[in-house]
Amino acid sequence: MEMAKKYLQTIRSDFKGNWYKLPNILTEIRLVGSFVVVGLLVFGPKNERYQLTVSIIFALIAATDLFDGFFARILNQKTEYGRLLDPIADAALGIFTLIGLSFSDVSLRILTIFVVARQIHLLLLFSKAEREGITPQVIIGGKVKTAAVSVAIVLSLIPESFIPNGWAERAVIFATAITICSWIEYWVVLSMVAKK
Repeated sequence: MEMAKKYLQTIRSDFKGNWYKLPNILTEIRLVGSFVVVGLLVFGPKNERYQLTVSIIFALIAATDLFDGFFARILNQKTEYGRLLDPIADAALGIFTLIGLSFSDVSLRILTIFVVARQIHLLLLFSKAEREGITPQVIIGGKVKTAAVSVAIVLSLIPESFIPNGWAERAVIFATAITICSWIEYWVVLSMVAKK
């Protein structure tokens, strides 16, 4: 609870001077876009053309994750607001979209369960680390997981007639494996840092 209060205070105080910077705008688009995608999934028609449109919209929104950090480094616009908002936007886009898709696609339910469980567990681990004065760093496994889940979502959204048979299922299996591996990687890294 303390960590949540600290995050909210930091976001509030850093928001005024930094919300308009390009890297933060890209992150904000991803956060708002997560709700747009879920709305499109839940309330839209279920035909191939619409599914393809939603997959393109999701891919464009997910692509903002590639560029926010890049522009933050290139433009020297790294902010505490952006550092805190980025993982929230990543989680919101992935989790909300997976939950929306899970209602109609049974194969995504297992991935959704692992992604949500991983996120909750990492939130608890990060909270503990912060209380101990450790600032958790992003690790490559987390970025690979986000990319793998995004690809699995895009391939699951694209109508079957547009992609070779079995690609979406393979992407979901791969994303599930990467989610588990990155979960373990974070757990091990944070455990080792906490012991020092």
